[in-house]
Amino acid sequence: MSTMQLKSLARSVALGGLVGLSALLATGAAEPLDRLGAADYRRWLDLDTAVAGVSFTLNGDTYTRETFSSAPDQALVTRVKSTRPGG
Repeated sequence: MSTMQLKSLARSVALGGLVGLSALLATGAAEPLDRLGAADYRRWLDLDTAVAGVSFTLNGDTYTRETFSSAPDQALVTRVKSTRPGG
């Protein structure tokens, strides 16, 4: 996978664009990530803490996105992280 492809994937994940993980979660289709060589794909929802997340490993680096929501505070916060240096 080229650096440009990795940057595009990271941007999609960070922005939650239609070609990013949001679309994958909505459709349940993880095939595009599989074609890129992603592994260990998992998603979760914790109703007690109001946190939803998704993570996967690609080329030895783990990418994680967690989203927290608070109705009283009218807030939606997303954290995107990776084990890749600089990520």
